[in-house]
Amino acid sequence: MFFSNHKKRGRELGQEIQNSLKIPFLGSPHLSIDGGGEFSPPDGFYSDTYIFGMILLLIQLTIQYVENGSNWSQTKKEEYIMEAFSVLDPNGGQGLQETLVSDVSDMREDAEFKRGSHDAGTLFGVMFGKIKSDDPDPILVEARLRAPEFERISRGLGLGGDANSGLVDAVSDLTIRKHIRQNYLGEQE
Repeated sequence: MFFSNHKKRGRELGQEIQNSLKIPFLGSPHLSIDGGGEFSPPDGFYSDTYIFGMILLLIQLTIQYVENGSNWSQTKKEEYIMEAFSVLDPNGGQGLQETLVSDVSDMREDAEFKRGSHDAGTLFGVMFGKIKSDDPDPILVEARLRAPEFERISRGLGLGGDANSGLVDAVSDLTIRKHIRQNYLGEQE
């Protein structure tokens, strides 16, 4: 078991990502509150190039900066990614794995993949303090204005919350949650 800790942590990261992806689906047919929070993503959700770009870069950044996995073997990195995918994808990771193997080289030039990757970098940077406080990224500028609102909501729900968690929530709301609301829940811009 000692040698498969990275697999366990990959599954844990997959669960954390899935939990964050569920939030915009509250109150929709895709998230059963009565059934223990079972998530049934819409068709094509994990093959959406924005979603895939965001998930893949979040996992890669976690391997590199949180797990200190820069020197991991390619096999170990792939195992970590596949374990995260196995939690995220209701098909046991097969759909995400097939996308990774067959389409990722073509996707890297896709505008939505690039946007998802950029947004993942911004979100990760905010989560782990890797972005300068005066970064002029338009998402960050707006998120800084909205962060106190999210901080108040978290505290009001008894979830604690501080300025950074408010900023993380604001960035999430302006990026991945907005993409989900517009593309899967019919929200207009």
